[in-house]
Amino acid sequence: MLAGWLSGPVAAYDKIGTAGPIRTFGGAHCAKDYVQGECDPPEVDTTLPVKQKAQARVERARGLIAVLRVKQAIKELDTAVAEEPEASSALLLRARLKFLDQPADALRDIESLIALNPSNPDALATRAFMLGGQQDDLALRDATKAVSVKPDDVDALCIRATILVRLGRSDEAEQDFTRALIAEPDNPTALLSRAELRLARGQMSEAERDADEAISVGGDIRARQIRAVARVREGKYVDALSDLNVVLGPVGRKVTTSPISRQFADLLVQRALVLSRIGRPDDAKADLSSIITLGGQRAILQMQLYLRGHGFRDVALDGKASSGLNDDLISCFLNDACGRGLALKI
Repeated sequence: MLAGWLSGPVAAYDKIGTAGPIRTFGGAHCAKDYVQGECDPPEVDTTLPVKQKAQARVERARGLIAVLRVKQAIKELDTAVAEEPEASSALLLRARLKFLDQPADALRDIESLIALNPSNPDALATRAFMLGGQQDDLALRDATKAVSVKPDDVDALCIRATILVRLGRSDEAEQDFTRALIAEPDNPTALLSRAELRLARGQMSEAERDADEAISVGGDIRARQIRAVARVREGKYVDALSDLNVVLGPVGRKVTTSPISRQFADLLVQRALVLSRIGRPDDAKADLSSIITLGGQRAILQMQLYLRGHGFRDVALDGKASSGLNDDLISCFLNDACGRGLALKI
């Protein structure tokens, strides 16, 4: 009964994934009120044998995740573990769901699962994800063991690749992302992660291609951001402007976000550079004005210091906006070396 409820698009692509963070919450069609439980999957048959019942509860939890009923999914998994303490799939899914809000409980579930089966690749990859950023050497050990057991597991490969990026081992990281994409060519996480890595490594055309693919499979706005930056650095200004306008809104629209995020400011600078290069200095100044208005004195001083260090010796270091500062910034953007550096600096 549960299998029939989950058939169709949800079954065609594993939105849950095997390890680490849940890939996607939601995704199941619900014509009624899912908040009130009107689209919940059917209850589990309590007369089933214990192990079969535990697995049925895991499948129901997956169905609840598909209708954004995460708390109810965790309760279902709590029941599964209470009835069958060694239910590995229930422990794993519960840990993955709890990690963001209850990391200690999540790690406890994973440790219990690894104690039951030290070679469980999904548990090892999930522990690697949990330890990542704090104990990367231990995380890499777990991720490598997981990949050795399941060489084509996309989530384990992406988890290991992310750890390798932090450790500065970018060649190996790119290889893992590529292996993940051979196994699952339309995986948006792998595509975006490899695009970001390639962008950082200066592989602009490759980063642009990955971003193209991510957008084609419904990738998020981050794919357009990556593609825009790659296109700017390749000199594809008109194409870059198209992406930047999608992310930032039309040129000339007043920006009201406050405080301005670093990423948003970076993109405004990229667009100001593009607009300068295609002969629209007034529009470029409008974006610079937004950065100055929202970034305040600190942003102005950053720009003044950069200009002073790159040949603009008469620029004041007073943290004050002026038409002269705007003109100097446009002149900088029109110079390849100065413009690229400024776009990266601000």
